[in-house]
Amino acid sequence: MGSGSGGRCGWVRASATVVVGLILLHPAAAGGQPGTIRSRDPGPRRVPVILVPGLGGEAGRAWGHAPGPGRRGTGLLAELADRAYRPGRDVFPFDYSTIEDEDFVRLAARELAGKVQWVLERTGAPEVDLVGYGYGGLIGRYYLRLPGAAGRVRTLVLIAAPARGAFSAHLVRVAAEQARQDLWPAPPRGGATAEDLPPFRDAVTYVAERAVVYGGLYHEFLGEGEVLAGPAPPGQARAEAGSFTAWFATQRPHLYRAWFLETQLPPLTPPACLVTPPREGEALTLAYYELLALETGRHHYLRAATRRTVTLKPPPESILTSPDPAAGVLEYLRAAAADYLYQRGRAYLEQNRTSLAFQVLSRLLPLPTAGVAAERLVPERLAFPAGRDSAGRPIQHRLTANHLLWRWNQSESLPPDGVRQVIVAGRTLNLAGALWQGVTDNDLVVEVESTLVPLAEDDHLVVIPGLWRGTHLALLQDSRLHQTVADALTLPHQVSHWQQLPDRPAGWARRIRARANAWRPTYLQVAAQGSSGGRLVLTVRADGHWEAARGGLGWQLWAHAVDADSLVQDTWSAEFEREGPVPEARLELPAPGLHRLLVGVRLTPLAAPGEDQQSASGDGAGGSPARDPWAAALLGPGARDFPFTYEVAWKPDPPPPPPGAERPGLPAAEPPGEADVPPPRAADPDSLPPRAAEPEDHAPSRPPASAGGDERLTPAPPPGSPPRAPTADPAESPPPPGPAGPLPGPIGAHGLPEVSGHTAEPPRVDVQTVRRLITSRKESRTYHVRWEWELGDGRRAVDSTPGLLVSRFTPAYPAPGSYVVRAFSFSNQGQILREQRWTVNIPAGAGTDRPGQGPTLQAETLGEPRVVLALEGPAAWIVGRPARFTVRAWAEDPPYGKIEEVEADPGWAFDVVWSRPGTYSVAAAVTVRVRYAIGGRRFTVANTYLHGVKVDVAATSVSR
Repeated sequence: MGSGSGGRCGWVRASATVVVGLILLHPAAAGGQPGTIRSRDPGPRRVPVILVPGLGGEAGRAWGHAPGPGRRGTGLLAELADRAYRPGRDVFPFDYSTIEDEDFVRLAARELAGKVQWVLERTGAPEVDLVGYGYGGLIGRYYLRLPGAAGRVRTLVLIAAPARGAFSAHLVRVAAEQARQDLWPAPPRGGATAEDLPPFRDAVTYVAERAVVYGGLYHEFLGEGEVLAGPAPPGQARAEAGSFTAWFATQRPHLYRAWFLETQLPPLTPPACLVTPPREGEALTLAYYELLALETGRHHYLRAATRRTVTLKPPPESILTSPDPAAGVLEYLRAAAADYLYQRGRAYLEQNRTSLAFQVLSRLLPLPTAGVAAERLVPERLAFPAGRDSAGRPIQHRLTANHLLWRWNQSESLPPDGVRQVIVAGRTLNLAGALWQGVTDNDLVVEVESTLVPLAEDDHLVVIPGLWRGTHLALLQDSRLHQTVADALTLPHQVSHWQQLPDRPAGWARRIRARANAWRPTYLQVAAQGSSGGRLVLTVRADGHWEAARGGLGWQLWAHAVDADSLVQDTWSAEFEREGPVPEARLELPAPGLHRLLVGVRLTPLAAPGEDQQSASGDGAGGSPARDPWAAALLGPGARDFPFTYEVAWKPDPPPPPPGAERPGLPAAEPPGEADVPPPRAADPDSLPPRAAEPEDHAPSRPPASAGGDERLTPAPPPGSPPRAPTADPAESPPPPGPAGPLPGPIGAHGLPEVSGHTAEPPRVDVQTVRRLITSRKESRTYHVRWEWELGDGRRAVDSTPGLLVSRFTPAYPAPGSYVVRAFSFSNQGQILREQRWTVNIPAGAGTDRPGQGPTLQAETLGEPRVVLALEGPAAWIVGRPARFTVRAWAEDPPYGKIEEVEADPGWAFDVVWSRPGTYSVAAAVTVRVRYAIGGRRFTVANTYLHGVKVDVAATSVSR
């Protein structure tokens, strides 16, 4: 989710330039947006807010001004002033207009980091909220990658921030290339004979040389498509029927594969990790330069080599035989003139659409056509129209254009733990989509899809529509945006449903109907009176499961325990499982000391962002879908408002045990000095050697795209630098997790403390048939099964050693750079138990013959408790009389965990009465809840174990 606070792929410590911003996002026409969800209620002192403007950095023009003597406030500052925010005390605009550096990496690492430190020292607050507009959103997003930055930020609001680039950046680049080159002195003739691409010296020279080749191909296209193809199909315009790109992809497939599908990497080898910003030829792919050449060659051919001929329909013969020939001739001339103007206007628009759109945009805001800003925000992916399939549906291949953004977004999973993100985009008429295929919902400059980043449970997405207000140029002038941002900054959670629990009810349950949403969570607030005992059982039934699944959406359920200041103290999550016709998720939570519980439900796209990506080398399998399936599910019409049902039940505490008996659900004795194992702390960056940096701990809710693959290194490491397999030191490792499941039989040689409980009145179970179950619970266990290490350069190592809770790894690299190493601990259910990250810096001098070796890294994960069960009772019995069975359990605390509660079902003691003779199974379930503390996080895991015996039941003569 979570994307770590320490940099990915070396972006963290980048001291040189890397990406800067969007040509289109200028502070003069700015907008702001909603904030965060996780902190304290507004008090006399608020969480300070830092406002980061767009490209140019002029804060005064972006955010308006607060009300003052004799004047009314405007913009976002006026709305915040109405919520008791005061400039200089709670609100701090960040102005970087006087800084010549356009690199948002350096702006984040130097300027914004210094501003955050200054605000924290001035206010004494432990954290801040960041609101970034456009380019400022990219600065704020990158700031979270810096070591320790995530712990200083409560909320990050991204307003029209093109995280995946903007189509208008490509538009500006195409217009600049077409304007830079002179018209050809003579029309190009002849086709492209050489399939090998020329060496890349610089972008201008390469595009100029390749444009001549594509001009010749366009000449062939006109000859084959316009002359030899005959009339267009009925109801289909010739420009659509004979698209140049479609013709090229279908009629010259070998060239299309060699020049586009297999060139989705930069022409020059990009740095292994972005310690320094990529130079020209290291950020954009060769396929993108080919796209520029194709557009430029086609444009110049139309301008210099041809004039589109206008074909007029011949006059019908009926004119001469009509009663009024003069009227027929006039009607024909009017129709011919209208057809002529239409064809000439369409030809002019086709030849000049890029320059015309560029002129319109340049009048709205200044657009740089060169430099870092013009290159860095080229879209991550661009559509290549490749014709139509057999059903007549358009085929679009999505080619990687901006390798820099592609790598950044691929390395992101979720925001750092504890940081809530609010993404705001504008939506208006998709005028650009009528001119450029593949452009999705947009606000004239920034596509909605380009603003999307992965959403965690508490994150929000807000899309503001409107003919003009929906454009990012007018977002900051929209009162809806002002209110959304202010609400997000001042309201920790926007609760939809409330439920007050009575004090110690004898038995109680309530059902609540609600609706789930993919853009925001739906919260249920449960409050207890004082410190009520018992346990709270929450069951959520996904009534709208089938409709959501058809839209590519799944369900999420989690619960926050919050204190009086709305600070999250603990978090639980549950998986939806099939129980009958629709999935259900169940949470059973402790109540003692609980002040307030916030239960959240939301929908999430089933496909992770970027799962449709083609491999960087080009897979040749026909390209990828016209739209990212993850974005399509999130933005589609079925992404919101599906019904579900809460069921809130209360389980009172069992009666107290008699004097001398052990307390139910707790270990009989605790070893000396048991207390929680102190979690391993991330190393201080200042105390680490220069090649290693801060390990970070994460527990994302879903595995990364590379998780769960082959048990080998993928791909094979470069010569001389194979990554060593993870190893464990038995002398220093915590004890293994124990046997796979409960150990039946007496305690004997195991030496574990007994944790059996007491049942005041044993329940009675009547058995009519051999299929009658004594307990309805199913065995459910969570334990570690394998380690996966990602080296940050595309390689991966897998270790499935049983019981390996501590894994050590020494990475080696064939090139200098900064690499992000990630260790994932996977459970038996395929989910991530724990994720840790380190930044490893390899100094200059490393190579394939002498790989640079990083420090030995150590990762720890959760262990399963050792559990032993015994079911004591008769092995033979008779019908009609109760047989008493007793459950006994022994358990040992696992590493980093402490057993909090042990429950037995149907009870620690229970009676079974059989009505018929036969051989029956008697089984009991024991649920062990363990409280873990590791890596600064605390959470509870419940494992359920089953143990059974066979009983021969006979019938007496009396019963016969």
